Amino acid sequence: MHNKTLNYTTYLILLLTIVLGCGGKKTGKVTSQSPDKKILVTITGTKPNFADPFKTTIIFEAEGKKDAVETEIYANELNEENVKVDWASSADCKITIDQQDGNQRKFNLHYDAEGLELVEQQ
Repeated sequence: MHNKTLNYTTYLILLLTIVLGCGGKKTGKVTSQSPDKKILVTITGTKPNFADPFKTTIIFEAEGKKDAVETEIYANELNEENVKVDWASSADCKITIDQQDGNQRKFNLHYDAEGLELVEQQ
């Protein structure tokens, strides 16, 4: 009887590991352009399984210049519902990403003659 219970427990743990660990890779992408269409912001992410964060890249492009910042975002999805890009002007925007724990990650993007700058708010 003990071996039978052990076998069922082992199979159950193995099944849960397979189902939860292989829940499928998720991807997300949000893009936004400045009002004058000179700056393009693209936020992309890949989440290997449900327990991992999104491996996120924030790409910003302006007048032939391109740069990117990589970070981890703890969210269930990465889409226009939890990623907001608010343009204060054609040279400044705020990117806000809602995480699954209720916290927000906030980034400020600024563009001028010296180039693009992306800074995370603390």
